[in-house]
Amino acid sequence: MASDSGIHHDFNRLEIKDLLEAREAYHLHLLHLPNVVATAIGRYLIRRTDPDSEDPGAEGSQPIANKRTLENSVVMPWSRPCVLVFVKQWPDDMEALKREPEHFVPRRLYLPDDRVVPTCVVCASTVPTRNIPIVHDDLNKDILGGGYPILSDVQGQKRVGSVGCLVTDGHSVFALTNRHVAGPEGQESYMEYGGEKYRVGESVEPSVRTIGFERAYPGWPGTRSQVNLDAGLVKVERIDDWTAQVFGIGVLGELQDFHANTLTLDRIDQEVKAFGGVSGPLRGRVLGLFYRYRSRAGLEFVSDFLIGPAEGETSVETRHGDSGTLWFIENDAGHGQESESEVSASKKDKTYSPFSMQWGATALGNDADQERMQFALTSNLSTILRELDVEIIRDWNAGLPETWGKMGHYHIAAKACDMVGDPKLFKLLQENRQLIGLSDTDRRSKSFPVGSDTFIALADVPDLWWKRRGVARAHEKPTHFADMDEEGTDVFAGMTLLDLYDDDSATLNTPTWIAFYESLGVTPRNQGSLPFRIRQFYEQMVEFVRKRQLAHFVAAAGILAHYVGDAAQSLHVSHLHHGVNEEEKGVHAQYETSMLNKFNDELMDAIDEELDGYTIANSFQGAQRAAEVSVELMAFVHSHLPPRTIIDEYLAAKETSNTNNALWEAVGDRATDCVIEGIMYLAEIWESAWIEGGGPNIGMSHMKRQTKASLRRLYKRKTFIESKFLHEY
Repeated sequence: MASDSGIHHDFNRLEIKDLLEAREAYHLHLLHLPNVVATAIGRYLIRRTDPDSEDPGAEGSQPIANKRTLENSVVMPWSRPCVLVFVKQWPDDMEALKREPEHFVPRRLYLPDDRVVPTCVVCASTVPTRNIPIVHDDLNKDILGGGYPILSDVQGQKRVGSVGCLVTDGHSVFALTNRHVAGPEGQESYMEYGGEKYRVGESVEPSVRTIGFERAYPGWPGTRSQVNLDAGLVKVERIDDWTAQVFGIGVLGELQDFHANTLTLDRIDQEVKAFGGVSGPLRGRVLGLFYRYRSRAGLEFVSDFLIGPAEGETSVETRHGDSGTLWFIENDAGHGQESESEVSASKKDKTYSPFSMQWGATALGNDADQERMQFALTSNLSTILRELDVEIIRDWNAGLPETWGKMGHYHIAAKACDMVGDPKLFKLLQENRQLIGLSDTDRRSKSFPVGSDTFIALADVPDLWWKRRGVARAHEKPTHFADMDEEGTDVFAGMTLLDLYDDDSATLNTPTWIAFYESLGVTPRNQGSLPFRIRQFYEQMVEFVRKRQLAHFVAAAGILAHYVGDAAQSLHVSHLHHGVNEEEKGVHAQYETSMLNKFNDELMDAIDEELDGYTIANSFQGAQRAAEVSVELMAFVHSHLPPRTIIDEYLAAKETSNTNNALWEAVGDRATDCVIEGIMYLAEIWESAWIEGGGPNIGMSHMKRQTKASLRRLYKRKTFIESKFLHEY
């Protein structure tokens, strides 16, 4: 593709070692060029307007004034290996270079044995990284894993980073993150939910900051280079609270074991993804290897991988606090499949192999043109594991969906759409079934989207949007539960809320409940209000039908499924939701998330078999009755599968070789009954509101699929069926 004095050079035969030797040989020369800000090795960036941008055999060159930037150039399959040189300014023409020869970067680097290595000069000076606010979805506090934010208090300030994954030295289990996040030995780390701290554990040795390049990659040149690893370990205090999976990624594939014998230039332009503890979903491409980002006291500091924007994007939108995030390469066993069942199978087979851990970010741009791109800087995970002498854990509490803890809500919502009797309501719900509770195939494969710009299936809007960090509804939390079995004091001594209702249904009112909670000293933010939340939704659904606002009705009906799903779970209606001591604390996650997700197919099969051909025949009138039937649902699940039974069976299952299997064997049938009961109650509430609002009088032509955009606009409004504390109803 290029020649010097008529001599043809086959640059495509160059390997990483050749590029490193050339950069090392010209180290001092490039280091002292005032215009150079950084270097890396990779493949030639071809400007989109270059003759060879579409035709690898095209000849010709552009005037030197046509500068190359990160925005106007791409890596093509025929891009030759090169040393990337990032410069602050681009000369306007050859005369400018003559006036300022110190800005000249040689086009070729010549080695003593006649090897020739091309350079690729890119105009991209370093600029400050963006300080972007936190906006990603809240994570499930009942089961923890990679992709979660981890915090520590340092010198009066809160320091935030991300958990990469779980690792082990054969004896203990650790959360892998950056050394600057974990801190010195003995530093406490924690997670935070709603102002409450969850202690993760304490940092331990060993940790590693930097190592010599030749130690990291034996046989490759780099005597003056240090590789930044920045890796540390936090010893996990309660392993039962954790999964080996990474949130937003799923089960980890095999480690991409990169070293001097396996890492090649084929990785350049590789698509990669991550889930940052602060940013959420991240996508990118490997732009360069061994990015030299700093010089100090004669040493060069390099980052193994420079990850740039994915195709169609302008930046890697990583934020402060993503340090420790793992990056993954996709392994897709089902590529190219077309049918719905095949695509579902493809999703199920798809795994992601970890290859690097993020430790920082940089932004490269051109101040004159106000162009900028943000990049992630990551370290080779194989080197980190070797230096810390640990291995990745891949199978602990595995088998969850990519974003765990959601499938029960989707099962209840989707199946209830099949249960209603009114033909017009049935048509409306069927048209919007996938928007309410996902398709059957996606629920089978436990695959659904997550992210700040993704439409959220309505059944989990309360968790994934209304509790979302940065946009959270302040009064949402107590609407998800009610401690129905806790005994009151004073005038309520010896009585629970279930007892009160059983004696007199008229006690289902806010003054009585507030007085009951106050007898226990419960503050308003912790006074569970689940039945009144369901009553509120019923009132609104009736009004939406009366006004013929069917998009509003669909949104409300879908979101209501979440609260009815909560009412159908014993641990959501009990003060024993997390047990009463440290030994019992993991019960909620193990039962409601880990076990139910592992036996997802068995649960779906049982639901389909039990409800095959079943249609709701009953309906009621009045919002108060909606609150009453929700309490009756709570009473059923509480007696059919008592919370204390779940806890006791959980403790017994922990003593076996497989906790999930033993727990399912003990309570699986009754857990399934509770889900089925929730489906039938939800369908009855939907149908009752529809009939009370006059839905049967609406023309069939109006029973249409709603757009994701219209539903998203509704649930993003904080005033849409506003969240309230108990005393505000």
